[in-house]
Amino acid sequence: MIVECPHCFNRVSRREDGICLACRKNVNDVNEENRNLSAVSIVEEQDFPDFCIICGKDNVSARYPLSSYHDLTRESEYKKHAWTKAFAALGGLIGITMFGNELGKKVKTERSLKVDVPVCDECLKNKKEIRTLNVQYEIRTIKVVVHKNFKNQLEIWSEKYAL
Repeated sequence: MIVECPHCFNRVSRREDGICLACRKNVNDVNEENRNLSAVSIVEEQDFPDFCIICGKDNVSARYPLSSYHDLTRESEYKKHAWTKAFAALGGLIGITMFGNELGKKVKTERSLKVDVPVCDECLKNKKEIRTLNVQYEIRTIKVVVHKNFKNQLEIWSEKYAL
C-alpha cells in the first residue's frame, strides 16, 4: 500500500515496521504539526480556490508570489579542457581564430518559476513559510507542502473547472 510520509511528504510503500524509505522516520508517528499537511504539485499559471495554502482558511483573496530561481551559469567547455588551450597556442593564428574567442566565455543559463498562491493575512503577518519540496523547471511545476483543507478544495476546484 502506498502512503504519504507525514515527515518528508514522499509517497512510499508502507513497510511492516512503518519506516519511510526516503527519510527513515516512522510514517505512523503523526504529530499536531504535520497532521493537517500534505504535498501538492502546482503548475505555473494555475488558478486556485480562495483557501489559504498554509492554514486552509476560507475566503482568502490575497495572492503571495511563490518563486524559484536556479542559476546554471558555467564555464565554456573549451575553457575546461587544457588540450583546447594547447591546440590554440600550437595552432598559432588558426588555433586562436578557432578557439580564442571561446576560451574566456561563460555559458549563462538560468531557470525560474513563479506561482501566485493564496495566503491569508494572518499567515502573512506571522511570516509562515511555504515549504518547497521539489521544482521541475522542464514541466513548470513546483511541489509544496500545503494544508489538507487547501488540497481537498484544490481537487474539487480542479474537477469543477477541468476542460
